[in-house]
Parts: sequence; structure tokens; C-alpha cells
Amino acid sequence: MRTRNYGWGSHKQGQPDAQASLGTLYEIGEGVEQDYALAAEWYRKAAEHVPDLGGAGQGRNQLGLLYTDGRGVPKDYVQAYMWFSVRSPDNPNLEYVESLMTPAQILAAQMMAAEWQSRHTPTSSSGAGCPVTPPSSPAFIPPAPYPPNPPSGSFWFGTAKLWTLLHADGTWQNLPHSDSGYGQKIFWWREGYNWTAEPQPKLIVTAKRLDASAPAVSAPRASNGYRQEDWQSFRWWGLIFQLRAAGKSPGTTAVMN
Repeated sequence: MRTRNYGWGSHKQGQPDAQASLGTLYEIGEGVEQDYALAAEWYRKAAEHVPDLGGAGQGRNQLGLLYTDGRGVPKDYVQAYMWFSVRSPDNPNLEYVESLMTPAQILAAQMMAAEWQSRHTPTSSSGAGCPVTPPSSPAFIPPAPYPPNPPSGSFWFGTAKLWTLLHADGTWQNLPHSDSGYGQKIFWWREGYNWTAEPQPKLIVTAKRLDASAPAVSAPRASNGYRQEDWQSFRWWGLIFQLRAAGKSPGTTAVMN
């Protein structure tokens, strides 16, 4: 199922609302000549605003639809998935485009969404007083052919034998939620690792809550992936945890140590 939400917000409602409305005008040709490329441009401007309320959310959803159909932009299911995902994990369009994708494309889109969120997540004070892992000094730089520079708002941590990607402010935000708890994928690299030679990585990760008692971490087995343009062969591990343990209300921010 694919759903659309055309909003006719006035300029007085705020910049992203006005930008999304302009995108709508160009997409449907209302009062202007229909132009999908300009529609994509205005939707993208709206989509880059945080939080995703109003026009920002509409821009992300509509931009994802344009990528799904290849209107005004090249058809790109990975881009479509990314924009649907940062709009909302419950977006019905996300389920639709996922049905058209390969597992490798889905994983690439999830990583792209994580990178986007790391660039657009403001520094949170929710981790104040909780120890977090700082960048090493000197900074760890992965060996070639891996990229030396991490995505904005994050840093590489580890050694050539095993390294991962951490957020600079020590938090995860806007985490997907299920009946089992909040989840997050953690990506790992090792010099010489080949995803085709080791499809089931021999990676074991343990985790525990430091500030209170909590249920045992639920950890499915590690899996593998590959992204030629930058990340090369990598391993990923899914973490599922609860935030209710210390009498805290449910939230979507977790502090990493």
C-alpha cells in the first residue's frame, strides 16, 4: 500500500511547511507547470529540517515516493527506503519499498538512514553524568581500502583487528521499538574480513546496563554485509534492550558507554 499526504500549509506555518507545499504544487502542477525535479528539490529542502513534524515529515515521505517511481530523480529504492525510514519506522511506504529490495539494498539503506540521523541529531544532555567512550587520541584511522573519515557526528573506535563506529555524543536517538524493546544495529570491521568467505561472522558481543539492573540483552547472531563505495566488507550485530528498568518511562534515547 502506498499513501500520500498533500498538505497545503501557508508560509506563515513555518519554512518546512512552505517548502513542502511548494513541492506539492510542482508535483501535481497546481498553479505552476508540473515539474518533478523542482518538486524533489523543494521536498528535499523540507525533509532536511529536524524534527520531522509537519512539512519536514511530508517532505521526507514525498521525496521517498519520487525515488520509488523515478520521477524528477533517478529511481533508487535505497534512497526511497532511507527517506521513508527517517520519516517514521511505521511508514506504510517503507514496507512497500522494502518488498522491492534485496537484503543488501535494505542493509545499505539502513546504514544510510543511520548516517543521516547522526548528522541531524542535536547533542543531547540526556547522557550527562554517564560515562561514555570518547574518541581515542590519536584518532584511530581504518586501514585501506576502508574510508579514513567517519560520517559526520561519529568516530571510528578500535584497532585494525576490530573496530566499530560510535556517535560523538555517546547517544542513540530515534530508535525503532518493538514488543521486545528498543533496537539498534552496530557495525564492525576487521582488516582482511571478507563477507563472502565468512557469511556467518564469528562475532560475540556482550552488553549490560551500568546505571541500574536490567533484563539480559537480547542479541541475535551477527550477520554480514558489503557496500563497495565506502564501507567495504563489514559485520553487524543487532542489540535489543529495555529502557524501563530503573522506573524510567519509555524513551528513544540510549546512552552508550
